[in-house]
Amino acid sequence: MRSIKTENRLHALIGNLSSVLVSNLLSLLVSTIVVLILPKYFSEGQYGYCQLYILYITYVGVFQIGWCDGAYLRTGGSHYESLNKGLLSSQFWLLLALNSIVTIGAGLLLAAFASDPVERSVYLLAAFSGCLSVPRTYLHYIFQATNRIRDYAANVLLDRALFAVLLLLFLTFLPPHFTSYIYADLLARALALVFFILPIRRDLFRKWAGLSENLREITTNIRVGIKLLIANFAAIFIIGIIRISIQNYWGIEAFGKVSLTLSVSNLILAFISAVAIIAFPLLRRVNEAMQKRVYLVTETLLMTLLFLLLLAYYPLREILAMWLPKYAESLKYMALLFPMCLYESRMSLLSNTYLKTLRHEKKLLVINLATLMLSFLFTGISVYGLHQIDLAVASIVLLLAFRSTYADIVIAKVLHIPVMRKTIMNNALALSFILFSWFLGGIGGFIGYMISLLLYLIVEREKIQSTLRETRKMANEYST
Repeated sequence: MRSIKTENRLHALIGNLSSVLVSNLLSLLVSTIVVLILPKYFSEGQYGYCQLYILYITYVGVFQIGWCDGAYLRTGGSHYESLNKGLLSSQFWLLLALNSIVTIGAGLLLAAFASDPVERSVYLLAAFSGCLSVPRTYLHYIFQATNRIRDYAANVLLDRALFAVLLLLFLTFLPPHFTSYIYADLLARALALVFFILPIRRDLFRKWAGLSENLREITTNIRVGIKLLIANFAAIFIIGIIRISIQNYWGIEAFGKVSLTLSVSNLILAFISAVAIIAFPLLRRVNEAMQKRVYLVTETLLMTLLFLLLLAYYPLREILAMWLPKYAESLKYMALLFPMCLYESRMSLLSNTYLKTLRHEKKLLVINLATLMLSFLFTGISVYGLHQIDLAVASIVLLLAFRSTYADIVIAKVLHIPVMRKTIMNNALALSFILFSWFLGGIGGFIGYMISLLLYLIVEREKIQSTLRETRKMANEYST
């Protein structure tokens, strides 16, 4: 009986991981198309407006004021079958209605004060996107929290597949305009929401829970989730405030060029985010000792892999410079921004996941708000004080390094693990990459970073070997 349960558990884990990896592989492919094809197809200004829409739609989720986040945290580790379906139904439709009213209202208000008519239309389209995205996010969170990962991944897969097909059709048969991208995105989101509702329509189209029960659920979810919501949006604004300031001060074309470099640097995050989605419900179901073991193993393997992946920068930059010659000058910022994948991946897979699992959302909030305050300071100095776009871009990776290091220290105290030596080594190797890539570049930069990486691997070889042994041991324990 025990072996059957273990086999089922392993099968479910492998199935969830493979499903999410496939969906994120398609997302990565679509993102690569956006990064590589759209700049070739659109003018620099048109591509800038595409990136502006992408930036704005990351903010529309703030209008649910923690409703979805609270449901995610409170449901984490539960089983979908045990949920109150009447409450699930009423919560979904109330969220859809109330969020749509607030989001459209905010979009109209922002559009009324926008001086640029094109930017005004981007505000309105982003608001409409929020009406579609937030209710689906609620269902996605419920499915992630209850470990129905394959259903969630299938919907993400459908969404990105629909978007890719629609974008290709629009680009083929319509004149080149940034709205082709936006209309393809909106239609894909709408269809994906419909197809996500259909299999669970009996759960969503049933008698609602009572008014008092719904009000209690809403207030509890918001009370629990508001700290996580603010933390998440503070994290988004850390980079967002710099990007918006670049757009305001240097114009839409400069914004588009910096956004292109950011997009290339963020491509690696697709797979890391996939593992983070699976990790949360699993970690909620294991004890503290196992959580600590998983953290130590994951940290060593993740950082070793990411430092090796930084080597891809050197051929990638040369290929992009040949493919997108009009962006060749702005690609120099990849030397500064490529290490983003180190810090953002670490935050996504380790810091965010563990602080949510251990219910330390307040600590995550403090970390992100502190970094956001620094972002305002750095933006004021680099953009409006010194008028240096290079310094503004460099401050992005400095802020992310600060946030990641701060989070490492907090988690180390919670889990009672040593962290200072490894943190110093990680930051030193990341800094060596930036210095060699920015000041030398090309073959010289590659050789310099390769030497630094080899020294790091030599110093850490015993730790890496022991981590691999611990990984095999944990896998054997899980399968017995």
